[in-house]
Amino acid sequence: MSSIYIILSYITNNTRPVCASVVLQARGKVNEAYDACSTILTQLGEEIPNLITPASAQAMVVETLKLYEEVYTDEWLKQSKMEDKIAVAKFYTNFVTAAYFSKPRHMTIACACKAVQLTLRNGICQYSALSFLQLSILVERRDNAVCVYRISKNALSLQERFDLQDQIPRLYSCFYGSIAWHEESLQSCADHLRRGFECGLSSGQVVIGFYCSIQYIAKQLHIGTNLKSLLKEIDYFLHLLEIYKSEVTKNYMLCFRETISMLIDKGECTSIEAKAHYGDLSDPDNKFQQAFFFHQALRSFWMGYGSRCKHFSEKCSPIFQQSGKLNALIVQFKYALILVEMLSKKNSFKSRMTVSEVIDTIKEAASRSDWNFTNKLRLVEAEFYALENEESQAIAAYDASIASARKSKFIHEEGLACEKAGFYHKRINDHQSAMKYFRQARECYEKWGSDMKVGIIQKELDCLMGT
Repeated sequence: MSSIYIILSYITNNTRPVCASVVLQARGKVNEAYDACSTILTQLGEEIPNLITPASAQAMVVETLKLYEEVYTDEWLKQSKMEDKIAVAKFYTNFVTAAYFSKPRHMTIACACKAVQLTLRNGICQYSALSFLQLSILVERRDNAVCVYRISKNALSLQERFDLQDQIPRLYSCFYGSIAWHEESLQSCADHLRRGFECGLSSGQVVIGFYCSIQYIAKQLHIGTNLKSLLKEIDYFLHLLEIYKSEVTKNYMLCFRETISMLIDKGECTSIEAKAHYGDLSDPDNKFQQAFFFHQALRSFWMGYGSRCKHFSEKCSPIFQQSGKLNALIVQFKYALILVEMLSKKNSFKSRMTVSEVIDTIKEAASRSDWNFTNKLRLVEAEFYALENEESQAIAAYDASIASARKSKFIHEEGLACEKAGFYHKRINDHQSAMKYFRQARECYEKWGSDMKVGIIQKELDCLMGT
């Protein structure tokens, strides 16, 4: 049966809340899903442009956000109701999803703009919330984070007007996977993504359910969940992925598994035979390219390979350019710490400027979410003060970072701040304080489940006790 006939059968029968593009995506046919939705939308009277450039997509973003500000008011929301375009709105949400997995970014942005403009010009319906959220995650940047968060929260509030239970997996994937971290705790994001996964599987929305599971694991890694417990969860997800045959999601999950295995024991006892496949890493359209660079930077940082971390962090430059993304801040945080360490050996004006820029970026993020980012800000500041030989300020900043990480329950980053403070006190020949901080770091890393980091810290303690 062709893609078009699959879709038409769902329109006419409408006996299950499953969209045809999701069916095709589950079969690994994302390009067919895109083409099929494009054809149907055209038949429903929509103009789908064949040629979209990055410049024209950006112009559509400006036009769409301007229209949103002009139209979206409390009064409009009360009176607005879409009457005859609901089927079109539904297809647009699936069209955007298919484009995300099969087309260049600017094409996906253009599709999302068309979907939002449809609502703003024809009224609110049960698919409007998802359209707003899809556009938000695509256009989110550091300079519009406040606006994007507001649009997203407004979108979620539509749950009060419509029964959106069947859309929970996609709504939560968009909001808690990509937007909420700006102002809400990463722990809360992880909890909602877990619910998104469970709702996805229970309602038959397997593809988006498993996508929530990837986002859930990412958030769990960022908040410092015990690595050994996290590895068990990943193996549970991988078992389900074998049953449901979701190869793309399985590849991402294997990538996280390899990272966590390296953080536990360098993969010596926790690795498995199955490995992630990244394809041609020189291909800029390779969807796994940035995932590979991100994970390599993360692994290298925690394993103490500074030059390697710097190399892969710089390979993540497209993530840096999308600096409204959580992964951009995570990489930049670790990149700045590596640069400060290198500056202690060789001065570089460019590196100093980069560290200052990262401090400004994290400071802005911390102004919106003290919980998620203040500990990171204080640690980069502490390292910079230490570089400048400002002892009292450095010690105060290290202690502030430790306290903030403890308050936010980021056990891995509490350990990191203790470790950095230990090395600083060792350099200034305060060995007693160094041992105190290293012992705290070892305790944190034990709770995190990283035998590898525990071993590194123990060597420092053994060295100090030997002196």
